[in-house]
Amino acid sequence: MIKVLIVEDSPGLVHAISMKLKSLKFECLIATDGEEALLRLEEKPDIVWLDIYLPKMSGFEFLKKVRESKETSKLPVVVVTNSAGEEMRAELEKLGILDFFVKAETRLEDIIGRITKHLEENSYAVRQT
Repeated sequence: MIKVLIVEDSPGLVHAISMKLKSLKFECLIATDGEEALLRLEEKPDIVWLDIYLPKMSGFEFLKKVRESKETSKLPVVVVTNSAGEEMRAELEKLGILDFFVKAETRLEDIIGRITKHLEENSYAVRQT
């Protein structure tokens, strides 16, 4: 089963994301801050949904640590945040994110569609809805 690590501190959004992903037969790993997300990496997720503004450790710091580790340096990360700043986006792209979405401007289905497309393109077996 494909594992998606959801790193998000909004309980309502976590619930909506996980319900949709579970309906597509994904396994959801949940972390509500960057420190917890680092621990969840031990469960070897296939892709990460990452918010930037998190307690304890920001998503940006989490991503830097992911890229520094040999085991996770190539892990696909989709950033989903409330900030649309071009400077932030450029910094995140330098760290090799798969994609960047602004929560207020994007439907949940579009983000999940991008995740699914990436997994399909990289030989993961993904069930279509």
